[in-house]
Amino acid sequence: MTHQNKSIEQSENIAQINRNNRSFINNSIFDNDNKLLCIQCNKHSKQNYINKYSNKIKCKECTKQIEIPI
Repeated sequence: MTHQNKSIEQSENIAQINRNNRSFINNSIFDNDNKLLCIQCNKHSKQNYINKYSNKIKCKECTKQIEIPI
């Protein structure tokens, strides 16, 4: 695999992660009061998104958009 193909694949993976995070945020309620456990990083945090449909919890840090330099 060439370096260019790896870069394209990495960009596609990051774009998919960002889409998944946006979708999770759009289908969630933000909770700033309770200290809850994040399903992604397994840390307790007070700033969380709670999914309306699955009740899964992700912290604010895990839902940040990933940016890569061009």
